[in-house]
Amino acid sequence: MKWIIINEDLRVRLEDGKPKHSSRQGVLLEQAIEVVDFWLRTNENAEAQAWLDGAEDELDLQKRIARMGPTLRELLWLPDETTPRPEPASTSELRARAVSEREEERNTQREFTQGEEAFRLGDYDKALEHFRPLAKKDNRSAYFYLGQMCEKGEGVPQDYVKAYVFFDIAAHGKIPYPVDEAKSRIEKLMSAEELQEARRIVRYMMALTIPFEGNF
Repeated sequence: MKWIIINEDLRVRLEDGKPKHSSRQGVLLEQAIEVVDFWLRTNENAEAQAWLDGAEDELDLQKRIARMGPTLRELLWLPDETTPRPEPASTSELRARAVSEREEERNTQREFTQGEEAFRLGDYDKALEHFRPLAKKDNRSAYFYLGQMCEKGEGVPQDYVKAYVFFDIAAHGKIPYPVDEAKSRIEKLMSAEELQEARRIVRYMMALTIPFEGNF
């Protein structure tokens, strides 16, 4: 699909089914949607209408992810390309870093053990206090427990879509929990619309985090 000139500043097109827009003013997707929607009221253009439909769908998905809170948003963080490359570390700095990393691993394990114990005792508020910060650090086992809490509404509002997404995140890590069984179980509880939305979110996340590194 070629670029469609909406006005002297805004151009839009679909690229591999994804809505793209170009503007010297750097307008946001939501702003571009408003301009195209207004433009279509006086112009008939099937390609622009296709772009608008895709853009509205994309915006809806972005808002859904935003509503899922900082845990999921932070998982999608990518380094800023303008961030300068750090200088090579000295031997003493490397040694200090290794000590710090080992301490961090011990702290992580301690936090997880406390969260797991709270979960087993039914103290879901306390479990959430431990699992949420671990999930922000991409701890896949913490995501597994968050998925269970969302599935059953324990300590958090029941949300099958969120539970599915968290189980899917956990499934991409090597963890000693039956995450595939959990995904299969939650799928049977979800409506067709919920499952479609959850899978769209997962695909969106994967598109943002390519290329995968580590245990992704």
